Amino acid sequence: MAVALLGIALWAYLGMKRTLGEQLEQSIYSTFELQAFDLVDHQRITASPTPLEPAAFVRQINRLVVVRDSSGRVIQANSELARGIALDSAGFRRALRGERSIRTGPWRGSTIQVLSGPVAPGSPPEAAMLEVAVSLAPLEATSRWVLHRMLATALLGSLATLAGAWWLARSALAPVAEIAGQAETIRGTPPGVRITVHAHVEELQGLVRVLNAMLDRLERAYEWHRRMIRDLGHDLRTPITTMRAGIEVSAGIATGFADSVFMNMHGVFAGTQSAHPN
Repeated sequence: MAVALLGIALWAYLGMKRTLGEQLEQSIYSTFELQAFDLVDHQRITASPTPLEPAAFVRQINRLVVVRDSSGRVIQANSELARGIALDSAGFRRALRGERSIRTGPWRGSTIQVLSGPVAPGSPPEAAMLEVAVSLAPLEATSRWVLHRMLATALLGSLATLAGAWWLARSALAPVAEIAGQAETIRGTPPGVRITVHAHVEELQGLVRVLNAMLDRLERAYEWHRRMIRDLGHDLRTPITTMRAGIEVSAGIATGFADSVFMNMHGVFAGTQSAHPN
């Protein structure tokens, strides 16, 4: 779940960044058209009203505009900060051929996006190329802010999902634990005891029914074993008694026979003694 939320957050971030980039690029083209119109109408581009620090300029205006002649020299700029835009030789040659090009480049320790193109007919004779640039620092800062918020949202969403899943699992398994606890208390006596806890819950009725059916089968098997042992004991009682009596009779006969033999032998010995006195 956490991986899915993170993937959704990154996908949304990339989509947002692409949309913002496209809107920024569209705004550069719109600014280029407006400055080209002013260059034709007023023979110069619109300058910034007051000098500003680079950070304030980027924050408030964020439009760097320069006009170059055929040698690449800056002849007009809407701000002194715009004169720091480096000349791109490939873009300059394309502008001289009447083509537009867009690129990124360095500017005062940050990155700018620059649109270069030829000036419109009717512009000052010395003007050959118009450049409009914007700093990408605000876009990057906004993208980082949005990314951090999305990652935080994904993390919080993952934690909330885990907590909710844990609570849901615990709530779902609590009735099962209660059923198991009642099942452990069933010892077979008295007979007929069955599981009744949560038997009315539709989701648990199947489990309770299966356990009670198992208890029914166990109780019937136990009763069958008791009855079988009782019947076997009754059936074996008479044969065992007969066998015991026979053994006792046989033992008695053997004892009487031994006594008779002994008495006879004693009589014979006594007669022998009387016939031959010392």
